[in-house]
Amino acid sequence: MRRPHEPVEPITDVEREVGHRLQALRIARGLSRAELASRLDTTEAEVIAWETASEVI
Repeated sequence: MRRPHEPVEPITDVEREVGHRLQALRIARGLSRAELASRLDTTEAEVIAWETASEVI
């Protein structure tokens, strides 16, 4: 996780594409973000960050 004083790296096209694909697969499987997070043993905030290609703060 980035500290507030550290610079933010720009999101790459690859990261954005991976996020869009993850979201499409989640929706196609009928999973909520919470269900996917549970299956991946992570948080819903992390899933949202992956899907939107952003960083959890």
